[in-house]
Amino acid sequence: MEKNRLPFFLFLFLVFFSCRGQQANRLYPVNTPPLKPTAFTKLPLGAVKPAGWLLDQLKAQATGLTGNLDQFWPDLTNSAWKGGSGEAWERGPYYLDGLVPLAYLLDDKNLIAKVQKWIDPIIESAKPNGWFGPEKNTDRWPLAVASKVLWQYYDATRDMRALNVLKGYFRYLRDNPPDWPDSTWRGVRAMETAVTGYSLYRVTGDKDILETISTIFHNSFDWTGYYKTFPWDSAAVAEGRIPLNWEADGLTAHVVNNAMAVKYPGLWYQQSGDERYRKAVLEALKKYDRNHGQVGGRFSGDEHLFGKRPTQGTELCSVVELMFSLENLLEIMGDPCLADRLELLAYNSLPGTMTPDCWAHQYDQQANQILVTRAPRQWSTNKDASNIYGLMPNYPCCLANMHQGWPKLVTHLWMATPDWPLWSTLHLR
Repeated sequence: MEKNRLPFFLFLFLVFFSCRGQQANRLYPVNTPPLKPTAFTKLPLGAVKPAGWLLDQLKAQATGLTGNLDQFWPDLTNSAWKGGSGEAWERGPYYLDGLVPLAYLLDDKNLIAKVQKWIDPIIESAKPNGWFGPEKNTDRWPLAVASKVLWQYYDATRDMRALNVLKGYFRYLRDNPPDWPDSTWRGVRAMETAVTGYSLYRVTGDKDILETISTIFHNSFDWTGYYKTFPWDSAAVAEGRIPLNWEADGLTAHVVNNAMAVKYPGLWYQQSGDERYRKAVLEALKKYDRNHGQVGGRFSGDEHLFGKRPTQGTELCSVVELMFSLENLLEIMGDPCLADRLELLAYNSLPGTMTPDCWAHQYDQQANQILVTRAPRQWSTNKDASNIYGLMPNYPCCLANMHQGWPKLVTHLWMATPDWPLWSTLHLR
């Protein structure tokens, strides 16, 4: 197969350029005015199937934590998201954000049945005003993740019930005042909701969705302005000015928030058409590298951003979230530098932070990780156990959120182009 690779890609190259100028892609939902066209269009979940090493990784997930975690972790076994009386915030949706694509990429009947046991209660939880999810949750943040879950499920199954829940939730956001305070997770991560919003608009053409996204963008933390001034640079590290807290300023230094937020100017670029938002993405990546860059395409954040020293760690959640941000940005902007960085993360940083059988993970990995121990390290915030491989070292968010990395990478290996159906966006392994 490797021997035939060059002629095959040369063929695709020639076909691509011979077809330029034809009408826009009609096979998949694409941006329509007033949105700018994207460089690529993600294919429906299941259209791209894993093979080789990536297939082995997904199978390891299926037989490891992803396929079994909800059988013994109390936050999932009794999750309020599937009708229980337990945890009702982000952990159920985080887990499903990886389980859903894994199940349908592998066509695994057992995993698909497991997905359904979660999805049905979520769909049934929808209220007439559009709100959904556990009764005791009143926070919009976990609904942002749950919306991504429902979209992926709809993308794979075309179950209209899921689409209707999403329509209802965006009506809720349209009809209620903005609620995105800078001092909250939902505020600094507000544009995560827009990821699903743009997908929903491509299918429905409902311009109220775009107006809702506009209110989210203009009433939440200004990440574009943040990237222009970038207050938490190397000087801030050296002078001890990084805010190591969970208040409004500390949330802007939190590594996972930064990994998510790098895509937010790019998301808004397709609606605003303003070049400064596209440029903000590339400038942000340069500033992360210059001030906090680590090998493998990641930046430091042993909870908060903390400089370039190879002794600093990087949280697993930030690796998978940065991958997802780059996948979104690659679809919108098509810049090869985004694909290069995504490959660095996928084939270097992500494998290093979990065991080969996917039954244990680290919270923080280091560039110069000679020993995996509880020995004290110069973490910005995290505890000594953050470096060990285990079930839940330091804090449980990564145990819930680690599962999306490989499956979402697979779904972005091939994407549609505006004037020809298929293009290889990443190097296949």
